[in-house]
Amino acid sequence: MTNEQNSGAEPVKNESQNPAVVSALKLPMSPLSELFKLSWEVYTKNIKRLIGVMLVPFAGVIGLIIVLSLYAGISFFSQSISEPMMMVSRFVLTLLGLVVVIAFIYISIIAQAGLYIMIRDRAENLTIKESFLRAKKIAWKYFSLGVIVSLFVFLWCLLFVIPGIYMMVAYCVATWVFICEGISGTAAIKRSKELVKGYWWAVASRLVLVYLVVYAVVIILGQVLENISRIFSVVAVQAISFAFAPFFFVYIYFIYLDLVRVKKNAN
Repeated sequence: MTNEQNSGAEPVKNESQNPAVVSALKLPMSPLSELFKLSWEVYTKNIKRLIGVMLVPFAGVIGLIIVLSLYAGISFFSQSISEPMMMVSRFVLTLLGLVVVIAFIYISIIAQAGLYIMIRDRAENLTIKESFLRAKKIAWKYFSLGVIVSLFVFLWCLLFVIPGIYMMVAYCVATWVFICEGISGTAAIKRSKELVKGYWWAVASRLVLVYLVVYAVVIILGQVLENISRIFSVVAVQAISFAFAPFFFVYIYFIYLDLVRVKKNAN
């Protein structure tokens, strides 16, 4: 096992702690600075492959653009095309567009699952193709878990905003539970709640502070670039936000590992 994996599995480990004291007191989570440092190291070392996985679904966007362009082209030359041929062409392109959209959604789901797998198995230096092959096997369970979590959070928000926010944090490591422990569906959600229990404020503060810092930097950069060109600023901000997205996946991964650590050592 590499040093990176060791540091990831146990971000904070005080060997000098008295076991009796550890069992009697709730262990603290690793400080935000330590979690951020570990996450940043993994993110920067794997940034090209992580972003590469996220870019794959955009092939579907290109396909959709081509279909829409063909559809517009047929409409433009409608006067020189017979009515039956026009109807057939539009039907075929509509059907093709539907296939492209479905393929885009399917590939996007696999790409997201592949991102998790690439982070988890980072020591193996997986290629994009390898991560996709592994993700393809769990794509349906990954998607269904995401739907269940979203539905649960939505239902809690219907009661009131505060319960929704509370549960959003409680469920935040459910996907990592599935990816690392193989627990799916509502069992993964239950496991996530158990891990976060007793550490809700610690987890929430670590999530909020990092999100605020990262997006504050992005917004400030956007304001600076807006002096050059508004269009360039919008494009740059979107590109930077996209590039930073994998970092949050990595960061929540280390929060998950840290919760596993404190819960294990407390028992």
